[in-house]
Amino acid sequence: MKTGFDYRIGPGMSSLMMIFVVLCMAVLAVLTLAVVQVDSVLNEKSAAATLSYYQAAVQVQRDLKALDAELEQARADSNGDVAAYVDRLMTLGQGGGAVIDEDSGEWMIRIVVPMGADRQLEALVTIPKALEGERYRLVSHQAQVTSPWDAPESIGYYQRPE
Repeated sequence: MKTGFDYRIGPGMSSLMMIFVVLCMAVLAVLTLAVVQVDSVLNEKSAAATLSYYQAAVQVQRDLKALDAELEQARADSNGDVAAYVDRLMTLGQGGGAVIDEDSGEWMIRIVVPMGADRQLEALVTIPKALEGERYRLVSHQAQVTSPWDAPESIGYYQRPE
């Protein structure tokens, strides 16, 4: 005569448990594959953006080198005459978008290199009118988004009832 309870797990319960484990593993595998594909696309976009930035930065450096050579030649051609140097700066500024900063009396030149469909790299250079010292000063060097940003009408913040 049996006095205790006998709990036994039959073959049906272990089969159901095995099916559940296999399904869980399959779902996790599919989710992992989806995450890897999304990360791959994001990494490719990031690599393309980084490559375009560095290509634009190299072009800005080439433009700065050419500008430095032009300024050195302008100083040499002016022979210490500030008016001749300023006239040469005027001819440089016609093609490069130079403007005079009224506050400091320095020339400002923007160098803009496109970095793709909606981005550009901009360098802002100031050129002192003095014939001695530095030929130019790099004031800013930054990537900018050129496409307009359409602000939403409402952000949807919670408005407390009055």
